[in-house]
Amino acid sequence: MLKSFLQLIKTRRDLREEDHPLAPTSPNECLLQSFEWHTRSSADDPHWSHLSSLMPTLAELGVTLLLIPPPTKAAYENSNGYDVYDLWDLGEFEQKGQVGTKWGTKVQLEEMCRKAKEAGIGIIADAVLGHKTGADEKERVKLVKVDDENRLKVVGDVRDTYAWVRWKFDGRGEKYSQMEWGPQHFTGIEWDDGAQENGIFLLNGKQWSKNVDARFGNYDYLMFTDIDHTHPEVHADLLAWGRWITKELNLKGMRFDAVRHFDYDFMRQFQEHVAATTSGWISVGEFYDGDVRLLKAYLSHMTPGYKLFDIPLLTNFAAASASYLPLPPTPPSSTPASTISTGRVQNVRSKPFDLRRIFNGSLLASHPTQSVTLVANHDTQPGQACETPIAAWFKPLAYAILLLRNDGLPCVFWGDLFGITQGPEVVDKVKGLEVLMRARKGWAYGRQMDYFMDGGSLAWVRMGTHDRPGCAVVLSAVEGGARRSMFVGKRCAGGRWVDMMGLVKQEVRIDKKGYGEFLCEGRSVSVWNNAE
Repeated sequence: MLKSFLQLIKTRRDLREEDHPLAPTSPNECLLQSFEWHTRSSADDPHWSHLSSLMPTLAELGVTLLLIPPPTKAAYENSNGYDVYDLWDLGEFEQKGQVGTKWGTKVQLEEMCRKAKEAGIGIIADAVLGHKTGADEKERVKLVKVDDENRLKVVGDVRDTYAWVRWKFDGRGEKYSQMEWGPQHFTGIEWDDGAQENGIFLLNGKQWSKNVDARFGNYDYLMFTDIDHTHPEVHADLLAWGRWITKELNLKGMRFDAVRHFDYDFMRQFQEHVAATTSGWISVGEFYDGDVRLLKAYLSHMTPGYKLFDIPLLTNFAAASASYLPLPPTPPSSTPASTISTGRVQNVRSKPFDLRRIFNGSLLASHPTQSVTLVANHDTQPGQACETPIAAWFKPLAYAILLLRNDGLPCVFWGDLFGITQGPEVVDKVKGLEVLMRARKGWAYGRQMDYFMDGGSLAWVRMGTHDRPGCAVVLSAVEGGARRSMFVGKRCAGGRWVDMMGLVKQEVRIDKKGYGEFLCEGRSVSVWNNAE
């Protein structure tokens, strides 16, 4: 009787599944930053065209989102675009000595966006909305100098002087936007042309935005000519630009540069305005600070879908990487070892970082759906202002944490995927990164089970879903490697699992209870999947 009852339950369940089949599991998202600070691009070999040719390869690796550099006209030839001159010029008009941007012309940009759409890749454009530079004319203005360390403190009297504060856009004229920018549209500048003096100057009658980071008393001013987002003409023009460029390029979202430096009320309004017309819109802010409390405070002013780069997690990666580096030889002198510099790592350090606490203080831990995780970007690569060294051997471990776990939106860096050949330091591409990206695309699905047994290693299992497979991951920051007995499911009993990274050659057999003894070598990561 019991057997018949159980059979009846199974039959009813099967009928329900036939009537209401499970929805397909959505593919994992993966964001790729498509440039590094020294990426080459020229009129003969524009980066937009290079990206167009790469779209099939990127899609095969599992890239679903592509972060592109600022596509707008810069003030200086061959700059990366953060010195914004004209937001409405995407490489279409003869301005600032060239038609195209460093990255190519508008025609090439549009072609790249079309190729991305064909490959199923969404475009995220880098938007610089806090400042402008490269003014066309100077004008007579009144201003006051403020203290660099306390921007709320005025230094000296009001000056009657000249400043470069007029943007006329003669090359573009009134196409797309009729607005001509003048001193009323800005709050501060860095150059008193009358006195030929550098500094931070507040335009007379203006005040810094109160809705910004509180560093230096007020962190509204960053560089160049600071935009006043409260001015109605500025507000209207920027919102119109947001919808225009989104439609023009069929954007999926934007990365917003240096958001701690401009009004968070405006940022929220801009995001809501553009997202209202674009399904699945993605907004990612760059708030560069390792203190998660500041990031959480900023997110409290944003809509729930707004994301930030997880700088606290990046900081943890750097600390862990440095703590496991081998100590250099003790110098042959009487000088205490703790006072002798050996480059980026000193000859005395605390105990190795406990990897079980790698997520402590991160945005991933407190706001997993709003965290964009990263190992490096154009600001943190060697030679940049926010350089954050992470040892080459540790990067595969960090990327495994980004790519093969179930929380956060991972952002892969161009310099890690393809290497960096220019600049102060050559950086090789990260070993095994392509394998990890393919593993995210094909195997990192389902419920996550963690096996965090000791401070020198991490391990976890993704159990898979009804239509996508799972995987097992073991990583170690110590020389001896790691081994974990982990449950992958009774349905896998008798299966043969192999290391996709190719580092461990022997297979793992799953026992009848669904367990396997998974391992990795020292200072490495192994990703295991069912070979059958």
